Order: sequence, then C-alpha cells, then structure tokens
Amino acid sequence: MTTNIACYNIDFGIVEADVRANPEAFISNAEYLSLAQLTSPEDFCSTLATITGLPISVGASASDIKFAFLEALKARYVDLLPHAEGAAEDFLLFIKVRYFINNAFILLSAAMKSRTLSTGVRLHPLGEFVNLEHLTEIENFSEVFATLLEVSPAGPYFLQAGMDPDTFRIEDVTPLEFEQLKAKTEARYLEDFHRFCLRLGGLTAEVMNEILTFEADQMTTMIALNTLGNDDISPDVRMEMMPKLGNLYPYLQERLLQVGDMEGIRSILSEMFELKQVLDHQANDSTLTLLDAFAAESVTVLRNAFREQFCFGAIYAYFRLKEIETSNVIWMYECLLGQRYAEMRKYVQIF
Repeated sequence: MTTNIACYNIDFGIVEADVRANPEAFISNAEYLSLAQLTSPEDFCSTLATITGLPISVGASASDIKFAFLEALKARYVDLLPHAEGAAEDFLLFIKVRYFINNAFILLSAAMKSRTLSTGVRLHPLGEFVNLEHLTEIENFSEVFATLLEVSPAGPYFLQAGMDPDTFRIEDVTPLEFEQLKAKTEARYLEDFHRFCLRLGGLTAEVMNEILTFEADQMTTMIALNTLGNDDISPDVRMEMMPKLGNLYPYLQERLLQVGDMEGIRSILSEMFELKQVLDHQANDSTLTLLDAFAAESVTVLRNAFREQFCFGAIYAYFRLKEIETSNVIWMYECLLGQRYAEMRKYVQIF
C-alpha cells in the first residue's frame, strides 16, 4: 500500500523521484518551435538528435525516429526496475502490460495477413515478452494465439474478452470481430489496473482514478463514435467493448448506445463537466477531431499527475506524456516530409 506518506520515500521514493524530478527530460515548447521552423529532413533529424541526445541519423525515416524514442523509453523503464519493489514493481508491470496487449494484437494481425516481422512489422520495445522471437516465426495462427496466452502477462485479459483457446477458433475471426476483441481486451485491462490502483489507496488511488477515469471515458466515446450506424455490432457487444468504469459508466454508456449521430454523442458528453472541457477544446479549433481534443485535454490531467508527490501517478504520467511527445515529433516530421510546413506547429504542448 502507498497510504503511509511517512514511509513512502523509504519504500518508493527513488522510483518516483527518478521520473518526476526531471521535467527537462521532455522537449520544451521552445525546442518544438525551433523544430517547426525547419524545412529539410536532414536539418530536422540533426536538430532532434541534438535536442534529445538520441541516435537519430540524418535522413532517418519516421519509423526510425519513432523507435529511437521508444527504445529510449524502454531503457528508462529498465533503469527504474532495480529500485522498484513490492507495489512499485507491480505498478510498473501494469504499465508494461498495456504494451504487451498492443504487441500481441500486432502479432495476431500479422498472422491473419500471413506476415512475419521480417516483412516490416515492428513491435513496441516496452511490450516485449519471453519467446517473442519464437512467436514471430510461427506460421500456424492457432499456435501463435496459444503461445501468447501462455507467455504474455496479458493472457487473462484475452480470456476475459472471450478468447478461450478451448472453444474459440481464431482462424475464423473477421476483421470486425478482431477489432471487437481488441477493444474488449483493452477494456478488461483498464478495469483491472483501476482496481489495483484503488487497492493501493492514498494519493496514488486518487490520482490514478482521475487518469484512468479520463482514459475510460475517451475509450467509451471513441467506441460509440466508431460504431455509429453499424448494425453488425449489437448493443450488448458494444457495451462489452466499453470499460466498466469512468464518468460515463453505466448510465451514460447505455444512452450512448442509443444515439444515431455525432450530435447525440456531443449532447451526452456535455452533461459531464470533465468531458464538456473536451468539447470546448474542439470548439476552439475547428481543425481538431474529437480524438485530437481528447489527446490535448489528457495532457492537462497527466501534467497535473506528473507534478504530484508521494504517489505512483507521476510514474504513469511520465510514460504517457513520453508517448505524446513521440507522437508530436512524428507528426511534425511527417508534415515536413509532406511539405505541410504550417501544420508542423499543431503539436500538443506538454510543458
């Protein structure tokens, strides 16, 4: 438990301080602006390498830059592990499981398309697990799935999503069913992580409840939006795809299943103060999608958590903010490559 502040620094202080006490580890707004002024890929890569200290070669691809950031994030995670014991170690594992799930579905998707990692599929470094190299060489789809259940800590969430290897034939899964299973798995993980954080108690429970509630609301909203008018997905299945937590759960979730257009979704979201702020953010910039508005608003939640003391929320916020930073850089670089120079400034400011 993390409720005893007097003992917190003794038990967990090194892990938290290692991430929270170094905001300079993030690209500053001034540095983003300097990147936004560049017009050649070579200058962008060179400047980015200088700013971050990462091994980014001149003329690197967007994928190469992305994975340079992700490898650095993995190294940061590995650096924290020796100092993490007990609840802190369990918390770090929960962070990693999120990437396990993403990698697992990348592998399953590649197997469905008869692809291997040698054809260009790249996995998140933080989501690596035992025997991953073996999985990439398996040609039999069922064997890939069975091995994933065995070696991945995300296995229980696959089972809870209805992917029982004894009764479920994954070879028969349609692309639509695949997306449903992915959403169900992610929802079950989020619910379990939320329960774990509440059991920790104290400020960790409070801060993580706010973060995961926001993430659950975003997930619920995007599922409602992306399944609008799709009669192939029943209301019961859509409800299973949504996490059983958040400001929208359960009553507003049920109402979301009944709306037939975007305005209906907006009307329901506007009833919650936290989500009305997302709508206001989008209203202030007509170029933003609803997903963009959620991402921008999430930074406020994560930034506040990063500045908290005596809780694990700062650790979680660090990794999530680093993801946003990576997305910012890739967005800017792809805009540059497409000669959409004005759009390079449309990044999400973190600090």
